[in-house]
Amino acid sequence: SDVSKCQHGVCKECLQGTLRYILDNGKFPAYCPGCMAEDIKDNDIDSYITGALLRSWVTHEVIDVKFAVRFHRQQDRFIQEMQFDDLVKNEGM
Repeated sequence: SDVSKCQHGVCKECLQGTLRYILDNGKFPAYCPGCMAEDIKDNDIDSYITGALLRSWVTHEVIDVKFAVRFHRQQDRFIQEMQFDDLVKNEGM
């Protein structure tokens, strides 16, 4: 399955294991496993695992809906916190 805008391919079992590891260990923001292997720069938004991508994996039966919702909530919360921290830093709040 293609993972993100980067178009890395990952086998179903590897992807499931990686997603489970990320969620179980709170390793957010979650990036494409292929990009992580290539040592991407932190905060590379094109490498984030998105809600649309999670929906695609549900459709292709890589993950179930319950898992996708839990994963997306964690990812979204972390990204919002990063954006707020950047705003505070840039605005000198």
